[in-house]
Amino acid sequence: MVIAALYIVPFALVHMIDVWRTKLAIPYALHKHTRSSLLDRFLNYKESERSNISVGDMTMVMMRDTIEVCDMGFMKLLSVAGILIKLGFALIFIMAENRLVLAPLVCYPVVLGLFLVCRERLTVEVNEHRAEKENDVAQAVSETISNYRLIAD
Repeated sequence: MVIAALYIVPFALVHMIDVWRTKLAIPYALHKHTRSSLLDRFLNYKESERSNISVGDMTMVMMRDTIEVCDMGFMKLLSVAGILIKLGFALIFIMAENRLVLAPLVCYPVVLGLFLVCRERLTVEVNEHRAEKENDVAQAVSETISNYRLIAD
């Protein structure tokens, strides 16, 4: 009975924590706060600066970029911290058993980090190009909708 409880209780606890985390709705509150802050800042621009920003760009910033910053930035940072803590504990147990595994455990993150540094510029360029094309599409749709009468006639 005790052994069965040792198998079941941790899973139930993890499940309850997962349900609690989803009810906190941290990502959604973060999205809302980021969007409202950006819109507030945009509305406080001078009229000359505000007129230089297209509707498509502003729409894509509010819909795509805020989600990217929140989900791929802040929330991933929390996930990475959790993973690093788990890896740290695993490293402690592995090192207790065999000290020879230290070399691969140290070399792998260094090699991976070098690869990511070399690849960063290309990744940023590709993502920026994709974002510019999405902005162009949003701007074209916005202009089409606002000029519908002219197009329809």
